[in-house]
This record gives sequence, structure tokens and C-alpha cells, in this order.
Amino acid sequence: MRGDLHTHSLFSDGLKDIDYLVGRAETLRLDVTALTDHDTVAGVRAMAAAGAAAGIRVLTGIEISAFDGQEVHILGYNVDLSGNSPLVGSLQRMREARRERMRRIVANLNGMGFPMTFDEVCARARCSASRSHIAAVMVDKGYVDSVQRAVDLYLGIGRPAFVDFFVLPPAEAVSLVRGSGGVPVLAHPGRMTLAKTEFPGFIARLKDAGLMGIESAYPAHSKEQTKFFRAQARTFGLINTAGSDFHGVEKVLFSYELEKETVRALGL
Repeated sequence: MRGDLHTHSLFSDGLKDIDYLVGRAETLRLDVTALTDHDTVAGVRAMAAAGAAAGIRVLTGIEISAFDGQEVHILGYNVDLSGNSPLVGSLQRMREARRERMRRIVANLNGMGFPMTFDEVCARARCSASRSHIAAVMVDKGYVDSVQRAVDLYLGIGRPAFVDFFVLPPAEAVSLVRGSGGVPVLAHPGRMTLAKTEFPGFIARLKDAGLMGIESAYPAHSKEQTKFFRAQARTFGLINTAGSDFHGVEKVLFSYELEKETVRALGL
């Protein structure tokens, strides 16, 4: 079974709509994909309906932003979308915290001589405004020549307009997914600044909270990293997942062969 289990749309910080994502998955002849927008499930039902029409299974997904001395992202698959779900109940709190953070970043930029409004940022985002949307407004206004330049000079960690993250511990994010009937997976571990010697302890703590998988196959992972993360997943009895983290610019959707254990764990 082939799939790409990590994609983003206009409902968070992706640049493509649902129809594009499903069309691309159809071109790649994927059997399954997942919409994993940041801290929102607003596009999931539309994605599932479009996927069904194209004969592609779409998992209910999300990518939760957590923080533990650094950004830690937790993917959640097959989560309950009903009002009784602990995750859905917590998303409003996350969205409000994200909006307040973006307002403060905009205020910082205003104070640095870069006029813009929060409404201008929101106009770029359907549901979940992010630093990438602020960066896009900065490009539109001619303050910088690229989104990456905005991040490097003003919006990245330690840069002058940066505002700290809403602190949701990774273990709590994992528990929210499990409590909502979902499968929690650590996203793109190679982007974290953990030494190999620190990684097993980190995974052990998350497994105690209910972690079920590691996103071992990821475009930016080296062969050595992928091998290491796969080995760690086997050591801890976790599944290996695969995703492109597609946002619509420099990244593209991938066609991964999913492991049998992953297919079983996700009910495919």
C-alpha cells in the first residue's frame, strides 16, 4: 500500500487547496493520504469526501504544535472529530493562543517600522495563521524579498520579532490524540536538536504517554537518520510512518510504501 501521511492545505500554512492535494495524490496513484494541518481539523471532512470520489482513502489527521525546549510536532491519525473528543475541545484553546501570538509578532514588527495589520495576515490564512503568513505579507509589502529571508532576519527563534510558543508539552499532545481514539506519531524527528544518545530517553517518555509511532521516512532525513529512527521504532515497539510534509512550495508529495505494521495500526 502506497501513501503520503503528512500534508498541509490552505486551512493552515499550506499553499494549495484540497482539490490540488487529492489530484496530486491521484496522479501519484496513492492508496491513502492524510491531511495533517497545524492545530486544526477544519479541512479534514472536505478532504475525505474529495478522496472518496477519487478512490483514495484519507485519514483524519492533525499536526499538533508542542514545545519542550524546542518545537516538537505530534501527528495524530484517525482522531475523533465529535464534540466529545478531548482533542477537538482543546483545539479552540490552541487556536486562541496561536492568534494571540501572531498579534504580538505583528505588533513587534510594527514597532520595528514594518506597518501591517493582523487582519492582513488573517486574509492569507483560512483557519490557522502562522509565521509563514506574516512572512508572506512582509514579502507582499516589499519589506523582504522572500519568506525565508523574513524568518531568518525577523521571525525565527531569537530574532527581534519572535514571540515564544504556546507551551503544550509533547506528552500532553500525545495524550490528547490517544484520548480522542487516535494514533499519535512523532513528526520529522530529524528536525529536532536531540543527540542520538538523548533520543531513546525522549521516546521512552513519549511512549509512556501513549506514543505509537515515529515518522522515520521524511524527505529531509538522511539515509543514516532514517535507518536510526526505524531502529528506534523497532526497539520501542512503535510503527514507522512516512510523509512529505507537503506545503506547496519547495516540497512535493511523495509515494511511500507503507509498512505492514503501519497499515494494520492505522486500520487500512
